Amino acid sequence: YALQETVITTFEIPKKMTKFSPQILFGNTSLSELKVASGNTAFIAEDGVLYTKDKSTLVLFPVNKAVTQFTVPTGVKQIGDYAFSKTRNLKSVRFSNVTTLGEGAFYDSSLSGALVLTDKITTAGSFAFDSCTEITSVKFGKGLKESPYRMFEACSSIKTIDFGGLQTLGMRTFCDCSSLVNVTLPDRMKKWGGSVFNKLLLHPGRICGNGSPLCLLGISGDHDHQFIPGF
Repeated sequence: YALQETVITTFEIPKKMTKFSPQILFGNTSLSELKVASGNTAFIAEDGVLYTKDKSTLVLFPVNKAVTQFTVPTGVKQIGDYAFSKTRNLKSVRFSNVTTLGEGAFYDSSLSGALVLTDKITTAGSFAFDSCTEITSVKFGKGLKESPYRMFEACSSIKTIDFGGLQTLGMRTFCDCSSLVNVTLPDRMKKWGGSVFNKLLLHPGRICGNGSPLCLLGISGDHDHQFIPGF
């Protein structure tokens, strides 16, 4: 948190810096460009975005970069921890060949509308899209089998979910997603964590999956929604 809540617009990674955490700039809402000093052996900047030298990991996307769409370069396999956290202008991302989303990768970001996770994404960290309040729908790819802790918690505009290849819902995955009123679980859904759909105003009554051994008992209010065996 060395530069917490500063108003700097450009930050240059020093020549000898070999480790960098986006938390250094926690609370900054003005950063629009990242640079890397000549001779640095660990990082590279391209169009103001910070990557590891081999460009396999996207380390940090400037929070106030003036673009609404972004396509991840094809060589990038990993989105680093909190790399897109709290972006102010970005509305959509194409993931290209990304396989891993770090912890809080898009935490409280400005992403909006439909979010599509490609089949190539196989791993995601906790809080990956937590508090992205403008996402309206989620489509999981076939690669991710288990959603992490609080993956979409407090995404208050999500109305529809395509579970893709998910087999397990991690704890609090869709907790406090207040626009969800109907949930259909796929037949492969076998396990779930606590408070997966907590604080939802689901339509009263039983909501069953398409052949899933799980059903969801809709309860309005701030209570957990109870999974029960299907028929």
